Amino acid sequence: MVTDATQAEPPAAYTALLDEINRYNAVESATEVLSWDQQVMMPEGGTPARSTQLSTLSSISHELLVDGDVGNHLDELDDASLTPEQQAVVREIRREYVRAARVPRDLIEEISTATTEALGA
Repeated sequence: MVTDATQAEPPAAYTALLDEINRYNAVESATEVLSWDQQVMMPEGGTPARSTQLSTLSSISHELLVDGDVGNHLDELDDASLTPEQQAVVREIRREYVRAARVPRDLIEEISTATTEALGA
């Protein structure tokens, strides 16, 4: 038996939140591919360019998460009627959002640059 709660369309804020998170995840995936390539296949001498690439992508992903509409969508969903699965998704996104919001973008870029240069050493 299917209940009305599972048949109902999710709130617009939930759908918009997932769209924002999908964009964030796409940038994070690109970052991971470049990081993997650096560790496995990148030729010697490529570290400075890769450092810039990864630092830029890290900054962009941070902006997508904390400077975009994610926080607004999370606030809208505070009192929304969500399924248990949707509640879990919102809870995990909120946890990641709060954690990321505590770190300034400049520090994200510095950490990314230092990590990339350390791996290239």
